[in-house]
Amino acid sequence: MTLLLSNNTPQLGLAARVRDAALALVYPADCRVCGRPIESWHDGVACAACWAEAQTTWQARALCAKCGAPLRDIPFPISAERTCGKCRDFVFTLARACGAYEGPLLESILWLKRQPTLAPRLRQWLCAVFDQHAVFGQCEAILPVPLHEARQAERSFNQAELLAAALAAHTGLRVDTASLMRVKPTARHRAGMGVNERAKSLRKAFRVRAPRLIAGRNVLVVDDVMTTGSTADEIARTLLDAGARSVNVLTLARAVSVFV
Repeated sequence: MTLLLSNNTPQLGLAARVRDAALALVYPADCRVCGRPIESWHDGVACAACWAEAQTTWQARALCAKCGAPLRDIPFPISAERTCGKCRDFVFTLARACGAYEGPLLESILWLKRQPTLAPRLRQWLCAVFDQHAVFGQCEAILPVPLHEARQAERSFNQAELLAAALAAHTGLRVDTASLMRVKPTARHRAGMGVNERAKSLRKAFRVRAPRLIAGRNVLVVDDVMTTGSTADEIARTLLDAGARSVNVLTLARAVSVFV
């Protein structure tokens, strides 16, 4: 990952100190994972050591070639097209996440749901995963997973739109917040809900209101967390029915307790 200039860099000097002082009001001083001091605003709500451990652990996992779920029976990465079997009927092409929904990513996402500020660490990880997969580079538009209007009003912002904006700045792709809408106020998924139960709760939850912006295009759907993949699958079905050529999915985190 690219390192940012330190606060001692002459060109930044005062600006860096002002930035860090301002961001100290946004981010906690101590790591929300281990409690140690956070040394850089770049890391958001977790310390560099916790981020390094999370990255190492995730990179050591074998992932489903299609949906990116961790494979339980293989302790190291593989190059073969091994799939988990649970995503066989999912209609998206590829789904990937930056890491597991635990430790620093879990705490960062919980924080992001309350504070609409994306730490540079999260932005860099998201863009790095995008760059690693050629199929993402073939996408022509970025669609953040929409909130229902009631949830949007309650929260006042959509964290998926922050992620989409970060990717757009990195790639030059268009962010499309007009085409897809959530028309069914689905309840928050409970721990322990299976794939079928989640899928049933999401049925017809989304609608494409601007098919002309979707037809014939390769689309990248962006969200903060993927759990079983049911939401991504329902969105992909909705977009493909509206004429999309393909749908891929990129999230900050992947829930691993469902699989391991």
